[in-house]
Amino acid sequence: MFRLPKYANVSEIMLRNELLTVYELHVYELFKFTLNCLRGEHSHQSLNDLLCIQSANYSLRSVKRQDAKVPFGNLKKLDQSLSMRIPLFYNRLNAADVLPSLDTILDMSEVQMNNFKHHFCRTFILGNNDFVESVFGLSKTK
Repeated sequence: MFRLPKYANVSEIMLRNELLTVYELHVYELFKFTLNCLRGEHSHQSLNDLLCIQSANYSLRSVKRQDAKVPFGNLKKLDQSLSMRIPLFYNRLNAADVLPSLDTILDMSEVQMNNFKHHFCRTFILGNNDFVESVFGLSKTK
């Protein structure tokens, strides 16, 4: 990144070296936090309880989806809180079919989980501005 011309773009260098922008890093941390909530790996139980999964059968399709319960209340106060962002993020990932089944996630070893997180980051987050922008617009586009 050093010795570049004054108006050079560093995005190619960041993609080649797999360096995340601040926004991509935030989405990656949100993804890791969501998986840790699913697996119950947080040290405080209140953090693990942020994600409550409920099963739903849709009669229009023969699909069984497990969505996270979104909290009710004053949306202005909850808008940027983890209790709102985590379930909405999980539901968006679940609707896009980018997550394996809940049983598969729970059965993964620690090494498999770390590999999955890194693979997800390289595949869906790194350099994917549309996905990152959609995550930051979660609270506006419910």
